[in-house]
Amino acid sequence: MIVQKVREAERDRQFAEFKDRIGDIANGTVKRVEYGNVIVDLGRAEGIIRRDEMIPRENVRLGDRIRAFIYDVRREQRGPQIFLTRAFGIHGQAVCAGSAGNLRRCR
Repeated sequence: MIVQKVREAERDRQFAEFKDRIGDIANGTVKRVEYGNVIVDLGRAEGIIRRDEMIPRENVRLGDRIRAFIYDVRREQRGPQIFLTRAFGIHGQAVCAGSAGNLRRCR
């Protein structure tokens, strides 16, 4: 019972930490590649870059350092899911068109 509460608290902390970082650039290390999707170790959490969010013809290998744009954080049964993108286009334009606070991230 206590272990379950600790896990839930950890998931809540991760969700709260990363939901405020939507629109930021994150640095991480490639942890594994599954079916074209890349799992990135962000330090205290893992993010996922889907195959369609990668730069076309870009190859990443285990251990590569990678920079990606945090575009979504969802609370799911397994814990918070942090979605990253390397294809900055559409998501970057949405952030750059937003408030002045986000303009510093576009430069």
